[in-house]
Amino acid sequence: MPPTLDLSKLRLGFDFPQAINDGFSILQVKSLALLSPDNRLKLDCTAMVASDRRCVTELIQDAIPDVISLHWTVVAAQINLYYPPEIGKSRSKVVSVEVTRKGRLNLHKFDAAMQSRLEGYLVALGVLGVGQPRRVGRLKMVARGRIEPPTQGFSILFV
Repeated sequence: MPPTLDLSKLRLGFDFPQAINDGFSILQVKSLALLSPDNRLKLDCTAMVASDRRCVTELIQDAIPDVISLHWTVVAAQINLYYPPEIGKSRSKVVSVEVTRKGRLNLHKFDAAMQSRLEGYLVALGVLGVGQPRRVGRLKMVARGRIEPPTQGFSILFV
């Protein structure tokens, strides 16, 4: 059975001063997947470009506050960490972390130093526990845009 992560802390956004100290200029919870208390409805919310990089949690609170206050379960999240734009460029480099309640993370796509830094943020926020196992792997794209989990290549890592 895969580990279960507590993503409820992401309801408040992602305010982590160490990430700013590490060189990121903007921290954003870009998207959340929420499950209703009776498990009959799943709501996927994503902050659009027009949101000016506001956290989706703020946008949900503004538009449909009951979703946050009624304790819907956070089942997945995407966290974007933006570097300041390089000199002469208007676009910022972004690091996107995807995490699910079942323990799937996309940290495998980052180098070891960045993985360690991102894992540290998630541990400090209480999303990951020290030494907690997690599933890593890549999603496989198939015909017609469907996404399927990999059939092999999962491993258990300890943070």
